[in-house]
Amino acid sequence: MSDSSLPNKDPTSELITHYAEVLADFKCRMTPRQADAYLGLKANTVLGAIERREIRHIRNGTRYQVTPAFLAEWIENYKVVQTDPLPS
Repeated sequence: MSDSSLPNKDPTSELITHYAEVLADFKCRMTPRQADAYLGLKANTVLGAIERREIRHIRNGTRYQVTPAFLAEWIENYKVVQTDPLPS
């Protein structure tokens, strides 16, 4: 007799879903210049973060590339939102 209250988890399906997400993210990789434009940052901001080793990157020959997941991780760990000072 099977217990229908237990969830039917297939570890293979979870693994396939994980790798599909990783590959989709990898397919969306971009240069630091494209990442600056994508995030609306000043020129060379992402490149500077790569050189300071704040952001993970992919090296493609002599060029750097980042993925949206790498950018999200960097924003979460290093970017601080600066608010305007209160009027005194």
